[in-house]
Amino acid sequence: MTNYTQLTANGLVALLLCTTPVLAQAGWDEGAWDADDDGLLSIEEFREGFRERVDFTDWDDDGNGVLSEVEFSSGIYGRYDGDLTDAIEVTEYGALERDFGDEGFWRFHREQVVEARQGGEEVVDEEVADTATDADDAVTSADEPAGEAIGFQAWDVDGDGVILGNEFQTGFQTWGLFAEFDRTGDGSITEDELTQEIFDRYDDDGDGLIEEPELADIGDDMGDEGLWDV
Repeated sequence: MTNYTQLTANGLVALLLCTTPVLAQAGWDEGAWDADDDGLLSIEEFREGFRERVDFTDWDDDGNGVLSEVEFSSGIYGRYDGDLTDAIEVTEYGALERDFGDEGFWRFHREQVVEARQGGEEVVDEEVADTATDADDAVTSADEPAGEAIGFQAWDVDGDGVILGNEFQTGFQTWGLFAEFDRTGDGSITEDELTQEIFDRYDDDGDGLIEEPELADIGDDMGDEGLWDV
């Protein structure tokens, strides 16, 4: 699997985690994605742009055209192992905490996910709901509200100060994200499923289009040193 973000030093990592959205957006050209120049991104436009950022075949280690849960976890892991050491150190963990926090990118969508799958109808998907509930229980305590940023020690199972791939996979599974991305429930994630779920996380109002202020979130993540920076 190919890692996409390359940082030269841990000090630079810490600095980049504190950069403003304006700086983060510097490497993203919204116009290149917005094919019809209407100031909105449809799923079709997003799909084409996202393919330039994420090569699905780099995540699909066995080349069978779909992602297993291990491949999916590995692909996400590569986004946080910025210095390519096959270990997420404390200095890199700031981005992980941010994205798994209450307002982070990997936050649960629950009813939002269900509504999107049912064409806007409020239909409860018991499997998705149960997975999300179990994941909340796994990462929160009686003193912490659901969705709080996870602590570094929560995923550093052996307490050695780094999160290895197998430790990340264990922690990642508690969030139930694979079940959300596996829209057909067949135990694998296709490229279309991956792209649609990423799109849905930016389409906060669920109208099938990404517009302002949603575009600012994409600019953050697609821009220099963002989550999907190449």
